[in-house]
Amino acid sequence: MNVLADRVIGSKEVLDLWNFQPVHHEPTITTRETGSITINDRDTGALLAYVSKLPDDLRANVRKALTRIPRGAVARSRGGESCSTVIGFLAPNAMLSRRSRGVAAAAVTHPDEHKVLMGLSKWCADEMAKVLPTKTADHQNVISNIQLGWRIPGNLWTSGIINFTSPYVYHRDRNNIPGSWSAMPVIRRATTGGYLHLPEFEIDGKPAVFACDDGDAIFFDGQEIMHGVTPIEVTGDGYRISTVFYAVKKMQGGNAPDQELKDVRKRRTLLDDNNAKDLNVEA
Repeated sequence: MNVLADRVIGSKEVLDLWNFQPVHHEPTITTRETGSITINDRDTGALLAYVSKLPDDLRANVRKALTRIPRGAVARSRGGESCSTVIGFLAPNAMLSRRSRGVAAAAVTHPDEHKVLMGLSKWCADEMAKVLPTKTADHQNVISNIQLGWRIPGNLWTSGIINFTSPYVYHRDRNNIPGSWSAMPVIRRATTGGYLHLPEFEIDGKPAVFACDDGDAIFFDGQEIMHGVTPIEVTGDGYRISTVFYAVKKMQGGNAPDQELKDVRKRRTLLDDNNAKDLNVEA
C-alpha cells in the first residue's frame, strides 16, 4: 500500500518544535490491514518512509531478548532521562573519556540477547535492500567510509539504541550520517500511545502518525525528518520497546578494529610512561 503525505510545515519552520513533547494523536499510518506501507511526499514524490512487519519467529525471539536486556538511563538534552540501552558499536566521546571506538557493554554482559538483536539488524538491512534497493544503494554510498569491522550485521548501521517505554521529544538524529536511513522495529503489549509523529506532514488532513504496532519496523531518514514519540499509557506489566539502528557520523574514517585496539594500547603505554615520569617513579 502507498500513502501520500502533504507537507504542512517547512523544514526550517518545524525547528520551532525542537525538544517539545508531542501531544497525543491518533495513528494515521497502520499496518493492521495492509502488512506494509510506503509513504511518499505528494508534491515531490520523494520516499519518506516505509513500514514492514517482523516475521513471527523473529518477533518472539526479539521480545525475549529485549525483556532481558538491562535498562540504562540516558540523559536528554532538555533535562531528565530516557530509559535506554545502547547496542552495537560506540563512537569516540571525549565527554565520557572514550578515546576510541568500542563495543557496547550489552555485547559483553548479555551476549546471547545482543546476538539476537544483531540478527534483528540483519533482518532490517535485508528487508530494506529487498524493498528499497535504490534507497539502500544511496545509504551504502554515504556510509562507504565506515570500516566494515565497525558495522553491525547487515552492514548498513554501526549502532543501535533500545528505548524502553519512553515518549520522546521532537528532534532530528543529529549524530547520524546525513543521507543515511534508520530502522526502528517495535514490540509492545498492553500500552496505548507511543506513536511516532512526523510534524512536518499530514495525511488526508490529519497528522502523519505511525501506530508503531507490535512487530512494526519503520524505515526513515531520522537525521532529516523531525520526529517524536507521543505519550504512553501502560496497563499492568505492559511495555513499548523500540530498537533504532543507525549509522553514526563519528564512526567514519579511522582504522579497522584490530588496528585501533593496537593504537589504543600504544597510547595507553605512552600515557602511563609519561605519568610515571611526571611522578618521578619507574613505569
